[in-house]
Amino acid sequence: RNLPVSDGLDIAQRCGVLTFGTNRGELAWAIRRGDDLLEWRRMDGKKWKHGGKSDSWVGRPGAKRRLVGSHLLGEYENVMMTEGGPDFISAFVALEIEGAVAEWGIVGLVGSHPLDPEDVELLSGRRVRIAAHDENDFKATHTWKGQLRSVGCKVEPLDLEGKDLDEWVAAGWEVFHG
Repeated sequence: RNLPVSDGLDIAQRCGVLTFGTNRGELAWAIRRGDDLLEWRRMDGKKWKHGGKSDSWVGRPGAKRRLVGSHLLGEYENVMMTEGGPDFISAFVALEIEGAVAEWGIVGLVGSHPLDPEDVELLSGRRVRIAAHDENDFKATHTWKGQLRSVGCKVEPLDLEGKDLDEWVAAGWEVFHG
């Protein structure tokens, strides 16, 4: 996805949310939450031969409904929330490039569905910046804002102007300090 060279991918891998391997005979990377491999993407950027419109291969059905990276939040007051695997990983690259590792936690959803009530509670009282890049994300962001504000979060939508987060990062636009 044309991300700049940084230690962000290494950080994501060490945090246990990114892994590499082979799926369906193709070299791929995957977003993981614990033992669940939520979403596979081919390393060559091509679509899987599953007949769907998506370029991802979904792991165990239903596993995508919870936040990824929630185990990393600890006491972070600032949280970047993304939708989709590529944007989630791009956030780690931006985090490292911008030197914001000590200031921001990162969570992501692999899908634009409402937040699970346990995840809403986990984010309670924090500042949450939501990266949205398309119409589905904008609709989901509206839902997420309501859910998060109900538990005292300060919500800041980050309008990516129709671009993916990786495009922002590759162009050098700031995500955490901007």
